[in-house]
Formats: sequence, C-alpha cells, structure tokens
Amino acid sequence: MSTSSRSSKKKKAKQSQTQTPTTKNPRPQDDQKFEETTEPIILVPYIPAPIVIDILSRTLIKTLFNCHLVCKNWASLTSTPEFAQLHLSRSPTSCLIKPCHKTRQSKGLHLVDLECPFSPSNKLVFVPKINFPDVPIRLFNSCNGLVCLSQVISDDLCDACNIYVCNPVLREFIILPKPPHVTKFVHHPCAFGFSRKTNQYKVVLSAYCINSRTFQTCIYTLGECSWRSIGNSPSCIRNDHFYAFLNGALHWIPWGVDGPLIYYFDFVNEQFGEVPEPYENQVRYGKEVSVINGNLSICDYSNHDQIVIWVMKEYGVKESWSKDIVIARRIDNFDSYELIMIYGNGKILMIFNKKSIIIYDPGSKAFESELQIFAGVRSEFEAIAHVPSLISLKDVAKG
Repeated sequence: MSTSSRSSKKKKAKQSQTQTPTTKNPRPQDDQKFEETTEPIILVPYIPAPIVIDILSRTLIKTLFNCHLVCKNWASLTSTPEFAQLHLSRSPTSCLIKPCHKTRQSKGLHLVDLECPFSPSNKLVFVPKINFPDVPIRLFNSCNGLVCLSQVISDDLCDACNIYVCNPVLREFIILPKPPHVTKFVHHPCAFGFSRKTNQYKVVLSAYCINSRTFQTCIYTLGECSWRSIGNSPSCIRNDHFYAFLNGALHWIPWGVDGPLIYYFDFVNEQFGEVPEPYENQVRYGKEVSVINGNLSICDYSNHDQIVIWVMKEYGVKESWSKDIVIARRIDNFDSYELIMIYGNGKILMIFNKKSIIIYDPGSKAFESELQIFAGVRSEFEAIAHVPSLISLKDVAKG
C-alpha cells in the first residue's frame, strides 16, 4: 500500500473522531437500553411546592381533577386538609342541581359554574356513593362543600326518614342517628351550617310535634354521637330557597300570618332571632329571602304586575331596606322566581319556576336568556348554592 493511501485513511479516521454526534442516543452500555429518537429531550423545570400549591388552589374543581393525574407529587400536595381549606377559600360559588322527578338522572348531582351557566363545558355530574332507598331524596343545603340531604317519605309520620351529609366530590357520606322522638314529628325540614367559633359542622332540625303542637328543635354536631334538644323554635325552619346564609345564620320567611317577616337561626350561639321586615305587609306567600352580594334580600313576587327585589344595606337596621329592582312580570302571574346572583354588570341570574334559569337585564328591562334544559336536567329541579371542596368528612368528624 502506498504512503499516500495510508495517509488518506489516517486523515479520514481522525475526522470521524472529531465529528459532532447525532441526536441519536448512544449504544447501550452496561445493560442500559436507550430508545433511539431524533426528538430533543425536554426537561420540566423544578417548581417549588409553595408555588405549585398557590397555583393549584386557584383552579376550578374540574381542572383540579386533571391536575391530580399529572404526577404523584401534585396529587400529594392537593390531598392535605390545609390545601382543602385554602382551595375552599378561593373557590367561586357554583350551583348544585338535583332533579325532582324520579329518572335515571335523579340520583346525580349536577354542578354548574355560575359565571358561564349556559356553557355545557362548565358542568360536572356527581353520583354520591350512597345507597339511597327507593324513595325521593330532598336536597337541603350546602356548607363548605358538604351537602345535607334527606329522604322524603310523605307528609305523614316520618319515623323511617334518614338524614345524610355527604361530599359529592370525594363521594363520602355519613348517615346521622335518628332524632329523638322522631315518630311524633311531622314536617321536619333541617338545615346544615358551620360554627366558626368551635370549628364544628351542625345539623339543626325543627319539627312540629303532634302532642304538644309546638315546633321542637334539636341539633346534631358532626363527630358527636347523639342529638341535643335546644327547646322550641318560633316557626318551622324553611330551607327551600337558593341561598340564605349570612353572618353564620340561616334566614327564612315563615308560613302563617303572625310575627315578624324574617326569622334566623345562629349556628354559633344555637339561638333563634328576628330581622325587621322592609314594610308592614304581613303577606307570607310569594316571597323568598336570599343573600345577594353579601346583603340580605327579599324577592317579592306576590304582586300580580311586578317583582320587587328589596336589599338590606345595613344588617339588622329596618331603615336600611331599599327597593333596588322592580321587574315587570311576564305573562303568567303564578310564576315563581328565586334569586341566584347579580353579576358585576348588574344582570340578574334567577331560577324560574323550578325548571329553568333566566337572566334579567335591568338596563334594557328585559329577560334576555332562558335555558329550559338546565345542566342537562329535563325536569323540575332543586338548586342550592354550592362551593365544591376537598374537605373530607373523616377530618370533620375529628373536629
């Protein structure tokens, strides 16, 4: 072989050693196996846990479900009681829907984002892991993501009625013990609330006693073993409106013609009280009390021509009642309306006749939107204000 030939081979060998490597992975060495690829490897930068918690605590519950699947670290960070409380404090109020008629959907709870109620993508359907008996179930109210439900047997004696507290998101539930002397009670609606003073959740039941003809009241604290009697209530609790909790108390308008217009029950002091009405009219029908933008309000649709929304600007002060909105009635004088919320632009979201949702624009003085099939429910429905949360009933029971 000539000298020039050997020199050329050495030069090529040297060039091959100095060439830039390709994007393919090297050959397996020491039993390591690498998959050849021409794609660059992207490394996710490390994000400190406090920042991850802060970001995830601001996400909606539907998005948070997907975040759980990202990695075990995120699932772990969002599974603590501390994160549940933080997420709850930052979550917007949604609407929890339960169909009234017994259908395939009747055991499902439909969660709807109130900021975009007409968007089908802003809906979740939960089926609580409760073996409900073959009887109707009534949805009472929600508190910090926990929901109170009860069997509806009939308007007669209710000795077989169960009361449930559940978290539909976590599919957890408990069945409360039977209230004392329940066979003597008829018409026993209950309410679910929270005491910030003791950090305890409570269920209060006010029922008409046949023997004494009084409204006897008992209360159950989650984590305890039995009900406690707290005497008589001025009326049977009404808990059939969208949202009427303010200052730690449930408010309602009683049936009948005697006494003040609005009663309340304080879950901290476990006492009943009264709120002065905006006018002297003692008519009870056609009125719903609610809380709008942090103020106690009344939706009065007892007038055949108009709907009046009263707002109490300063809680407990009768003179602070203000007739804020007057809405001309639609064709049917027997329609019912429940206030849900008032948007920042002044438009009003309302439940109409227990079967649809409507938006009223005070500026144009017109109903601009109506959804007949709300949240996929084709029948009449119950609706309550609900803030979905990750609070576990296991932690609640511990106190």
